[in-house]
Amino acid sequence: MATNVYLYGDESACKSVLYPIFTGEEDYKIVGACSRETDVLRGVSGAGTDVLVVYVDGSDAILRGVQQVYALRPGIIIVGIVAQSAIQDVRTLSSGIQYAYDERMSKKQVLEQLHVVLTVERSRMEALSGAMVVADTKYVGFISAKDGVGKTTALVNTAVALAKCNKKVVVVDCDLLYGDVGCYFGIDSGNNDLGELLQEVGEPTIDDIRQHLVIHESGVNVLCGPRGPEIAEKISPAQVSRVLMALRGYYDYVLVDTGTTIDDTFIAISEAVGDIFVCVRPDIAVLKHTKTLLSLMHSLGMASKMNLVISFVSPDTRIATNDVVRVLKTNLAFEIPYDWVSCCSASNNGVPITLSAAKNPVSRAVIDYAVRMTGAAAAPLGPRHGKRGKKSFGGSVTPSAAEAGQETGKRRGLFGLKKGLK
Repeated sequence: MATNVYLYGDESACKSVLYPIFTGEEDYKIVGACSRETDVLRGVSGAGTDVLVVYVDGSDAILRGVQQVYALRPGIIIVGIVAQSAIQDVRTLSSGIQYAYDERMSKKQVLEQLHVVLTVERSRMEALSGAMVVADTKYVGFISAKDGVGKTTALVNTAVALAKCNKKVVVVDCDLLYGDVGCYFGIDSGNNDLGELLQEVGEPTIDDIRQHLVIHESGVNVLCGPRGPEIAEKISPAQVSRVLMALRGYYDYVLVDTGTTIDDTFIAISEAVGDIFVCVRPDIAVLKHTKTLLSLMHSLGMASKMNLVISFVSPDTRIATNDVVRVLKTNLAFEIPYDWVSCCSASNNGVPITLSAAKNPVSRAVIDYAVRMTGAAAAPLGPRHGKRGKKSFGGSVTPSAAEAGQETGKRRGLFGLKKGLK
């Protein structure tokens, strides 16, 4: 469904600056435009507006019109395209414009930023509504017998693939010692993580948890692991279970990352989830330890939950997928082709490969499984880039889309980056 856009600003500026941004774009529909402050509130209200795009030239009348929309129509996202003459005008802050971009940015750059804005704001509005709209939350745990088998890569990209299928997804990093889900998503949680949450609240509610979530631009909500291993000692298995159960009813999928240590927390997570993806690669040592792990899980009565995710699959490997399944005697969920360069680059850049290269064989394998799992078609999430962002409006304005949108898990507002969106 197209996003309804209403344009507001000087008539000549609307025609020369705003209209060209959305002309020919299937994802956006211009539902109206006006240049008078007395008309804008009525105009956006009657047009079913999702986004109000304003040309900010420093005019008092324009800013007053924006302020009315901000105060009386809180569900409308307000984006400003700012003229060079008005960049340093601090009145923009109090008018209600939530995101502002320099008019020198290209059409492509603005649309890429707007895509991120829409994803984040819609997730934020859903969180604020507090509505329990999910009838059946599915819990999936990702485990492995050894590090380095692609467990976190599989989890992160599965989460993004599920978001592409229009599912509400939250990732909880329960590798309490050395969790690095945040690194793979390229987000900086600040103090908003599982350790901080459980130090502040012994029995957290969904509202407590949401205050510590970071919204990734794919729409995936992320609860990062503790900042250091010393905090893990203070977290009990019962607390972890309570956090997971508090998410029920608010998300379609809760994906849980685990450490390789088999302890009480690992057992508590295994009992809480409905499905367990055992991540393995075709390597003799990994298969040996995975067989031991599966034997333990079977003894705990969890055999029916087990599914294999085989990574590093290549025609050149001497151990075929069928051999792995036969040796481990466990159903195969999906396999991830070998592409060390792409996967390593994605993790180092903090950009899930399903987001940066949707046509890559690794992406296709994960997305195809998500489509099978949900029965829904995957929608494109838009292009991604590889550079980190720099300071924006209020300082030097970003010259490229790559710099404008790459600080993942943060949003770009009037004065640069803001951490930990909730």
